[in-house]
Amino acid sequence: LFAEIPNINWLGLYIVRESDLVLGPYNGRPACVRIPMGQGVCGRSASDARTLRVADVDQISGHISCDPASKSEIVVPLIIDEVVIAVLDVDSPVYDRFSRQDQDGIEKLCRVFVARLRALGARDKNFICPAQRIRRPGYRPESSPPATPLEATQQPHTTQRRPGARPR
Repeated sequence: LFAEIPNINWLGLYIVRESDLVLGPYNGRPACVRIPMGQGVCGRSASDARTLRVADVDQISGHISCDPASKSEIVVPLIIDEVVIAVLDVDSPVYDRFSRQDQDGIEKLCRVFVARLRALGARDKNFICPAQRIRRPGYRPESSPPATPLEATQQPHTTQRRPGARPR
């Protein structure tokens, strides 16, 4: 994904763990390992259970930067059965990089990813962690069966750049 989206300098998952988001797999410079729920763009996206698209991160009070070169950002929550399990964070060194069309495409990709996680979790109970839950606003327990967040790995890891990729 990192190699396929033009003009981005950071892409990664932050996984819900208790009252924090914990860095999962990512591409880009080393980033914040733990973000409190509700703080920064990622924390607000997770606590509000909605996508946030930021044209100029310098205008956001309390912005938490994964890469100091980042100028714009989009964060999409990954939700299973009304539970935010993680957020996908994508940063760009270009102001106003992400359009509504980009948002629609990234949200669609996240829905496909979540469907796959759900399918895997149904077969592997260790894949899902029951300890941490962030419910979407307005969630009613009787409206759907409870679900649980994705189990995060203890150590974040990175993926190597594709061969021939230019440094960003």
